[in-house]
Amino acid sequence: MSTYTLPQSTVAGGLAVDLDRPLIAADDSRWTWTGSRDNTGMPLVQTAEGAPVRLSLVYAIRGPLIAAPRPVSAAERHAALTAFTRTVAQLLSRLHRRAA
Repeated sequence: MSTYTLPQSTVAGGLAVDLDRPLIAADDSRWTWTGSRDNTGMPLVQTAEGAPVRLSLVYAIRGPLIAAPRPVSAAERHAALTAFTRTVAQLLSRLHRRAA
């Protein structure tokens, strides 16, 4: 039996924030969740060189936060290339039949 871990998230500024991924603020600063929360339950985030601060404070000072893009997996890349190749082959086949 496999287990599934629910992603950690919170709401900041009325928007859901995915805490399992690095966060990028409007000023392009990068933040990561420390895995901890303060006594009110607010997640603590930090930059590579900074001390932990409340997510709500970062949101208020640095602007909205978005999750950093997730790298594309090899399986996803393979599926996209396979679908593209199949589509091109079908298109060429149709064009070939029209020309005949």
